[in-house]
Amino acid sequence: QIAMNLISNALKFTPRGGVTVALRAERVREALDVRIDVADTGPGIPAEMHSHVFEPFVQASRRVAVKFGGTGLGLPIARQLARLMNGDLTLT
Repeated sequence: QIAMNLISNALKFTPRGGVTVALRAERVREALDVRIDVADTGPGIPAEMHSHVFEPFVQASRRVAVKFGGTGLGLPIARQLARLMNGDLTLT
């Protein structure tokens, strides 16, 4: 669910260019450590918004919200799911 959300966001916000998905998994003791990196060539998120996009109902900008739609819940829900599985979701 998390991967689908991240990939669908990347596709939604990348009208031209591309989306790259990298998946790595390694066994750590009795658990499986999974890392999913999603990168796109879309308009990006301004640096001052990086810490806010994980808050419910927050979007990078009003212009982006009007153009692409959405509720601003995808990233907060994805991060919460990751944290429930002892992981995290970050943005660079």
